[in-house]
Formats: sequence, C-alpha cells, structure tokens
Amino acid sequence: MQFGVVTLFPDWVEQVTSVGVLQRASEAGTISVTGFNPRDHATDNHRTVDDRPFGGGPGILMQLSTTQASLDAARQALPQAPVVFVTPGAAVRSTAGARVGANAAVDSAGRALRRGR
Repeated sequence: MQFGVVTLFPDWVEQVTSVGVLQRASEAGTISVTGFNPRDHATDNHRTVDDRPFGGGPGILMQLSTTQASLDAARQALPQAPVVFVTPGAAVRSTAGARVGANAAVDSAGRALRRGR
C-alpha cells in the first residue's frame, strides 16, 4: 500500500517509517510512504505557505495555491488513491470504522493524506 502525505514536515514522514512495525513493513515492501511539501510549490523567495484568515482575526491558514499544487502532486503520484483529510474535528474512529477502512484499503491503490495546520 502506498501513502502520500501532504505536510510541511516531509522529513517526519521518512522518520516514521524508520522504526518499529512501520520500518519492517517498509523494508518488506508492504507499505511505501512519500511526503509532499507545499513549500516546494511556493512562488516567492521565502517559500511562503501561510495565508491570512478572511476578515482578519486570529488563526493561520494555508495558501490554497501551494496546498492544491502539493495535493495535485500527490494525486499524480497515486492516481487511484482516495484523498483523506485528517482533522481534529472529525468523528471519533471506532474499531468497526477501522475495519471498514482497512477493507477499502485492500481494494485501493493507497491513500493521499492531507491534514490541516
């Protein structure tokens, strides 16, 4: 199974697969994890990926252009993979839900993961 992770910290993705169960799975070729950095698609000298919230106020947003470009790169690398948006506001996962996801993963070409800031 292949995973593409859109993240500002692609080195973290490599470190996760260098220890424990994920290391064994990676070495056996069972899983493959690739990081896609939105900064690689920034057009300014500072490789800016942050944007301001509409109307001002507190908070940090990711620029749509860099986020979309990195997600497009992940989709190009994993064309059959569904995109999963990881958010703390999502419903709590259960064992039954994990089984459904695992069964879907067997039939899929992988997963493209995107998480909020």
